[in-house]
Amino acid sequence: MQEFPGTSPGSVRVEVTATGARSVPASNVPFQAIARITFNGETRQLWYDIRVSGRRDEVAGVYLHKRANHQNGGVAYVLAKSSAPLIAGTVTLTEAEATDLKTGKFYLSAISTKSPRLSARGDITLP
Repeated sequence: MQEFPGTSPGSVRVEVTATGARSVPASNVPFQAIARITFNGETRQLWYDIRVSGRRDEVAGVYLHKRANHQNGGVAYVLAKSSAPLIAGTVTLTEAEATDLKTGKFYLSAISTKSPRLSARGDITLP
């Protein structure tokens, strides 16, 4: 996986594994996504480096979701509109989104081409 530019001592890094078993409701999907996420609280930049494994041809896209009062939430950022062996990039969160990220309200999902209700999911929990 690539090294992220611009990381500083104030950055935190987590690894997130998105699987069908972690989706709400659970999905039996033949793929998973493993993401390395680095977040800089000062700049609110979130770097991601995601590897999709299994049946990548069945992945319609990878998304960053934010939930409010329910277990599931809307798409906050489209990270990829299709699957690839490596998906990497940066998004800059708003102040409100950065606060929500810090309180565990974000999750990563890889959506199935068969139905948007089928996905692999991994909650993002910062230390």
